[in-house]
Amino acid sequence: MKTLTPQQIQFINNYLKESGVRYDDIRIEMADHVASALEGMEGDFYDNFKNYMLAHKQELLDNNKTSGKASFYRALGVLQNIIITPLFVATWLILLVLYWFIKYSYGQEITSILSIALIAVSLITYGYFIYYKVISNYNNSVIDKLINTVYFVLIIVRADRILFLEENLGAACFYCFSIAFFVVLLRSVFKINRKYKLYYGT
Repeated sequence: MKTLTPQQIQFINNYLKESGVRYDDIRIEMADHVASALEGMEGDFYDNFKNYMLAHKQELLDNNKTSGKASFYRALGVLQNIIITPLFVATWLILLVLYWFIKYSYGQEITSILSIALIAVSLITYGYFIYYKVISNYNNSVIDKLINTVYFVLIIVRADRILFLEENLGAACFYCFSIAFFVVLLRSVFKINRKYKLYYGT
């Protein structure tokens, strides 16, 4: 069995990318699958590649769609796990206790500060996502589905209205909940990104 060169593997990767397989993690797995099949063939690499794609390209594109849907469900699982993780609960409670302490010990209403903190932590999370997707040119399917789902929900529920709630205990609870959520979301995105980059060596 012959081993493909890095240039040949990159050729496969580039072809899959141009064919619409846009997520790096899915494309790397797919390229590895194609490379393994080609390594078992005799003859010229490019001839073997052309014949393989003629026979299997549609199957690969169908698998790409299936993998994309699977990534979406994994992203939903991450979101579900966020609100039951001890870190989320602890962060939420600490913020509430801090709010309660400042309000009733010093008579200061800090709901507006919490709203600003929520904007900041959400922007940091999205900035981290943009950094790895655009600047680092690494597009992970699970992270993409995860972040896009969160911000799609924010658009649907009109985040611009939520961020200007009246200063009361209900608003404070919401802001503390949301800040804790984005803190754990950022941690989850970081862990997923690190896991995939270590696994795929990117």
